[in-house]
Amino acid sequence: MQPPARRVYTGPVPPSLDTLPELPSEAHPYFTLPARGLDLPALPGGGPRRVAYRELGAGRPVLLLHGLWTTGFTFRGLFARLAAAGCRAIAPELTPADGEPLLPADDASPERLAELVADLIQALGLVTPTVVGHAELGLAGLRLALDRPQSVGTLIALGACTQLPAGARLRGFWLNRAGGAERWARRAFGDPTRAALDMPAYADPAVLSRQELRLLARGWASLPAARARARRLAQTLAPAYRRGVLAALQALAASGAGFPAALKLVHGERDPLAPPAQGLRLTQLLPGAELFVAERAGGAPQVELPEWTARIIAGAAGSAPPPP
Repeated sequence: MQPPARRVYTGPVPPSLDTLPELPSEAHPYFTLPARGLDLPALPGGGPRRVAYRELGAGRPVLLLHGLWTTGFTFRGLFARLAAAGCRAIAPELTPADGEPLLPADDASPERLAELVADLIQALGLVTPTVVGHAELGLAGLRLALDRPQSVGTLIALGACTQLPAGARLRGFWLNRAGGAERWARRAFGDPTRAALDMPAYADPAVLSRQELRLLARGWASLPAARARARRLAQTLAPAYRRGVLAALQALAASGAGFPAALKLVHGERDPLAPPAQGLRLTQLLPGAELFVAERAGGAPQVELPEWTARIIAGAAGSAPPPP
């Protein structure tokens, strides 16, 4: 059997958290882009849902979905690069600072997130877009491609974790036991910047400015929002959170059927939650999947290595050659 495809970035070392500048190290159009509103179908028994999103460029649509521990700002380095490559980059904001729910109460499972992504694709009028999902939204992309293969042209999963390491499972056990998420929410409300720094995605040099931390801290700025956010995030660290997606992929592999969309897996070598071994297991399970590894990078290659990541995405969308 041929070894799975693996492409490795060996460029400059990303900056350290100890040297975070006040503002991003490079100019980007994120804050100059208007935040547009998009209406989604109402949840059962609930009111209408409205999500903000930003977009830049024209051509092949690329839907950029940030993980639940981050914000749309995590894609700031990709907008101009993807637009220059002939893509239409679209980034919805999936974790509103005011805590308004886009998902059913206390259910941020990959299955519910996949339904949310399907609603976004339909509301935006996209046809088989290239879907880029970071962390939990990478899992949601896998679930969506399995359940509605006609919805996704190519899926790019950034740091998708199908099996939590032991340390994260222990943290999840603590947060999901009686009162754990509530105590975390109260501490986070008291010191929201500290709460932002505690997020697993930022245990590595994935934050390039304190501006990102201030955006994340807004999600803890009221106690009700902090409670809702803590419950959702605690759920992502529960042992059962990833089980359904992994079981579905294993069943697909056992049936001999291929994954229903082109699949690219991108991992940082030093990602504490989703190291390259996670992607390697999926490439072994799903023939045809490609694995891209960013050496010396952490849990957010789209932030640490935006040019390299943008080339992978643009190549998958058919707008530019992938990186060597």
